Amino acid sequence: MIADGWRGEGAVLFGGSGFVGTSILRLFPEMISAGRRAPVTGNRHITVADLGDLGALRDVAFDRVISCVGTSRHVELMEQPLTEALAMHMMPSVRLLEQLRDWPLRSFVRLSTVLLYDETRAEMPVTETSPIEPYRNRYLLSQYMGEQAAHYYERYFPVATVRLCNLFGPWAGERTDLVHEVVAQLRRDGRATVRTRTPERDFLFVEDAARAVGALAFAGVGGVFNAGAGEPVSVGRIVDVLSALSGCPVTSKDAPGRGAPRIWVDSSKLRGATGWTPRYSLEEALAKTWGASDASGN
Repeated sequence: MIADGWRGEGAVLFGGSGFVGTSILRLFPEMISAGRRAPVTGNRHITVADLGDLGALRDVAFDRVISCVGTSRHVELMEQPLTEALAMHMMPSVRLLEQLRDWPLRSFVRLSTVLLYDETRAEMPVTETSPIEPYRNRYLLSQYMGEQAAHYYERYFPVATVRLCNLFGPWAGERTDLVHEVVAQLRRDGRATVRTRTPERDFLFVEDAARAVGALAFAGVGGVFNAGAGEPVSVGRIVDVLSALSGCPVTSKDAPGRGAPRIWVDSSKLRGATGWTPRYSLEEALAKTWGASDASGN
């Protein structure tokens, strides 16, 4: 991979206290964290109380920026006013880019979601040119508008948007993703229940996602890039592995699935630009996730 050996020198990351940001900082110990809250990692942190004022970074030498500002709690945003969704997923990038446009940056990388793709029209696996449907809810519209606004700034330096798949991995906080919900149930109740075993999705370990984001920042390329493991994995396979790891039963309600029955992405564009490929198998990644929750008791 292009970024192998790079420790994050010359890069600043915003949003380092979140799920993906924390994983990126752990992988790149020389990367600088910026924002209101210091991360739990040992990276140098610079307090930036307002993304509209980057004065605290005036004397910091950096030429790469990663923005992980936003929220993964998309279900909540679907019901909120559009202004709330835009404040989460469009305005943070715009506020940063407006100030950074005159800085000699080699790259600016931001996060988005593969949920933007129109699963009713796209052929599988989805590529970056597959049809999208951003008007299904406020969350997706805000993500799409954030992408469009950010890429306006490609006239100044490369801007890369990473459309991430279903992420999972060690995390002490609360997440509403399938893996984390099942792990939380198993830890709390000694058993878990899922809606259905049949849907197949693309699940990506958070450390592999972090490597993808870091690789794009180092490569200095612009555009939209899918990041996924590249294979459809059923809910049944996920819960069977977690059941074996925990020694606890996981049952299914056998209710109708939601959305398309089978979705996964093509990440060859990302691989071609950076050499990135996932390092962890599904079983290895789930074992690391369960092991971390077992050790913490969460």
